Amino acid sequence: METCRRQQDGKTKATEDQIERKEMKLMEFERQEYFTQHIILSTTSTHLGAKIKDLTTAKEMWDVVKAYATTKSTLYILDAEEQLANMKLYDDKDSQTHLSEIKNHFKMMLRRCDNLISIGSTISNS
Repeated sequence: METCRRQQDGKTKATEDQIERKEMKLMEFERQEYFTQHIILSTTSTHLGAKIKDLTTAKEMWDVVKAYATTKSTLYILDAEEQLANMKLYDDKDSQTHLSEIKNHFKMMLRRCDNLISIGSTISNS
């Protein structure tokens, strides 16, 4: 314990073993940092990826992703509602294909909703 106190005083040199352990911890941290950045970039849209690709830390990237996912405007919500309303069955379209498209759209919306909830967003009934 005395050795630790003296080394923290800034006057006593660290041992080779201590330096090596510190370097290993730094290397592991950097590996995890780059891996996390890769996951964030590979799981976001191209549009959002372009916004975050030049950020230097995973935390910076995550903060932008979280803000992007949780601060949608009323205009964005109205646009999403309009897209759903425009999914009509036209006379020349196959009803089974149309039903499949609507089901896929709702599955995608549920996945997005689940993703928002998993990052701490509150989803309103609207």
